[in-house]
Amino acid sequence: MKQKRLVSMLLVAALCTTSLFAIDLSVGGGIDFTHATKKAEIDTGWFKVSPKATGNFFGVKCFFDAQYVLGTLGFSFGSSEVTPLVSGINMSYFNMAFFGKYSFTVGIAKIYPLFGFDLNFNISCKKDGENYKENLDSSYNFHRHYVAFGVGSDVYVKERLFLKPSLLLGFQMNKNMGSAATKESGFMFNLGFSVGYKL
Repeated sequence: MKQKRLVSMLLVAALCTTSLFAIDLSVGGGIDFTHATKKAEIDTGWFKVSPKATGNFFGVKCFFDAQYVLGTLGFSFGSSEVTPLVSGINMSYFNMAFFGKYSFTVGIAKIYPLFGFDLNFNISCKKDGENYKENLDSSYNFHRHYVAFGVGSDVYVKERLFLKPSLLLGFQMNKNMGSAATKESGFMFNLGFSVGYKL
C-alpha cells in the first residue's frame, strides 16, 4: 500500500515537473511611465472643496512571465500636486503587480490582453525636503492600488531575446483623501518597455 502511494506521488511530481517545463517561462526588466489622477469631494464641516491630485512617475521594474501569468516588482519616483491646495510633492513607491494573460501569435510577436492588479505602496512623501505626511491627519495615505487592464506584446529579435512593450489603464480601489472625503475616484495609465529572455 505504501509503495503504491509512493509511486502515485512520484507520478504526480513527474507530471507537475513536465507541465512546468512545457510552460513558456521568461524573465526581464525595463522602465515605465505612469500618469495618475485622483478627484475627491471633501466636506470639512465649514466648507466643501473638490481637490484634484495628479502625478507623473517614472519606474524601473523586473518581471517574471509564466505564459498565462505575469508578475512585476519595482520602484517608481515622481512628483504630484493637489489642485488648488499644494504642489511640488516628491514621492517614491514600491510597485507590485499581477496579471492574467492569454497570448496570440502574430508573425514574430505575441500579443496578449492583460487583466489584474497594480499595487503601489508609498515609501516616501516629501515637500521642500520635509516629510509631508506629518502635516496630515492619520486617515490620509498615499498608496495607489488599481484594478488594471491593457495589452502587451513580446516581439522577438532573436530566438530567446524579445522586446516587451505594454499599455495599461487602471481604476483606483483605495481612498487617499482622508476621512473627510465623501467621494473619491482615481485612474491611471501606464506605458512600459522591457527587454526579456525566454528560459
